[in-house]
Amino acid sequence: MEQSITYFTEKCIPRFEDLQEIFLKEPSKLNEFVRGLQESLNKLGNTIIRETLEMMDEQLRTSAKVHKDWRISTTATKQLITSFGAMEYRKTYF
Repeated sequence: MEQSITYFTEKCIPRFEDLQEIFLKEPSKLNEFVRGLQESLNKLGNTIIRETLEMMDEQLRTSAKVHKDWRISTTATKQLITSFGAMEYRKTYF
């Protein structure tokens, strides 16, 4: 979740403020305001999903219970399509 928080703090909040400032000066740009917010929120959603999947993968790899019966075969990057858009994450194959 650390990367998600960093992304939100460093990228989303300043972007939201910029979009809001533009919209307040030019209310006719509501569509640009909404699209800009949506784009940033979709990226944040993808970041949270990727981090969570990779955290679960790490828990499997380091689990003593799993290591007793399974062997790591390889790791790969997997692509997933979500309602937030396309994303990639690292996955371990056992």
